[in-house]
Amino acid sequence: MLSRHAVVGVGLLGALLACPKTGSAQGPATEGAVFLLIPLGARAVSLGESVAATRLGAEGALWNPASLAWATSRELVYDHVGETFVLPSADVLSFVLPAGRAGSVGGAVRYFNFGDQEATDPFGTVIGTLYSRATVLTGSYAATFGQRVAAGVSAHWVRQGDSCGGSCPGAHTFSVSTTAFDVGVQAADVRATGITLAASIRNLGFGLQVNDAEQTDPLPTRLHLGASYRVARAGQWRSGLAMSVSGEVVTLKTFTSPSLRLGTEFALSNVLMVRLGTAIRAPVGAPWGSAGIGVRRGRLGLDFARTIGGSAADAGTPPTYVSLRVGFGR
Repeated sequence: MLSRHAVVGVGLLGALLACPKTGSAQGPATEGAVFLLIPLGARAVSLGESVAATRLGAEGALWNPASLAWATSRELVYDHVGETFVLPSADVLSFVLPAGRAGSVGGAVRYFNFGDQEATDPFGTVIGTLYSRATVLTGSYAATFGQRVAAGVSAHWVRQGDSCGGSCPGAHTFSVSTTAFDVGVQAADVRATGITLAASIRNLGFGLQVNDAEQTDPLPTRLHLGASYRVARAGQWRSGLAMSVSGEVVTLKTFTSPSLRLGTEFALSNVLMVRLGTAIRAPVGAPWGSAGIGVRRGRLGLDFARTIGGSAADAGTPPTYVSLRVGFGR
């Protein structure tokens, strides 16, 4: 007979595999810098982006800065997702440096390539190239309060622009920047149940002004409420097995257009990880599911993830996410 913990784990796994694909239009059409919502990091993506209450290491700077406070060793992570029909290519380099009782500092550099467009003269000769790019620089700080509560903040400098190499007659070139902030908290092992609760607000800040103040677009601010649960008895099912499940509700800052994210991870001897994720009422065009694997060998780790459904899959180009992590001891 399955234990209560097993029922929780198997029940959520069933939801991951059987959840229907539904959608909602989350976010006003006038939001600026929507690339800030592009998910990055193979582990987070494979868990259905249900990671507000998860300890992600250096990548916590991108999701919930509070998670950085739990870091016990220095870590450097490189994330990559290739260009698809509906998404740009993106590269991320993130790090975390724990400083004992002083807390942890972290940061990240995100680089988005939205593609190039050739400019031609009336005779069809290429005379220039229009480059569309965006960069986000992040600095984070997090600390624990007691043994079970952590809080953190991330500050982002966001730059987006179109530039021309050569001559681009009639093209609109621009370069704009703004600042944004993330704030998050996590409460670990609440009442010794193995449950972690979390809350965060992401992309809170000034709008992105491309032409004039009247056309300033607000940032895509989102509220996240999440929980994760580590199945304590997983090791009794198979030696060396660990299992965790997570859930997260995401809304606009007005508490409207909610979506639900779910994820589960199986880890065998902390060497091989298998992950599944799904989303209910995800924004229109977003994937409804995801899957991924991870391997660890000493201080090295490699993660892969693939999304299921959504506009990219419909176009025949579902994105593949790759993450390489390196630990550097204490």
